[in-house]
Amino acid sequence: MRNRFIAVVLGVMLALGAMVALPADRADAHQFDNYSYFYCSKHRVDPGWTVTHSKPITLTATYVRYYCRQRLPSIGIEDQYWVIAGVPLSGGGSWQEALYQRCYPDGIIVCREP
Repeated sequence: MRNRFIAVVLGVMLALGAMVALPADRADAHQFDNYSYFYCSKHRVDPGWTVTHSKPITLTATYVRYYCRQRLPSIGIEDQYWVIAGVPLSGGGSWQEALYQRCYPDGIIVCREP
């Protein structure tokens, strides 16, 4: 029983590691993968905003941290934010790590991919 549990945990960690290690497909523009796009989209301001960039930046045994950028096309403003998604064995769920940061030129932050 204990060996089976360890095998399941290692399998989940290996799957998450492969997800982060694989290169982004150029056809996806600035979306690293479907997971990062899903979690970034889940925490955008509202459906009028478009997720322009999503990428996993931290992987631990209990969570994945994503870097996200969104744009409001009608006005042309852009924000950056971070989302944390817990892996299922740690309870799952996702939440936004901090407030949205308005990108320069309308804001004071120069948004860059980490």
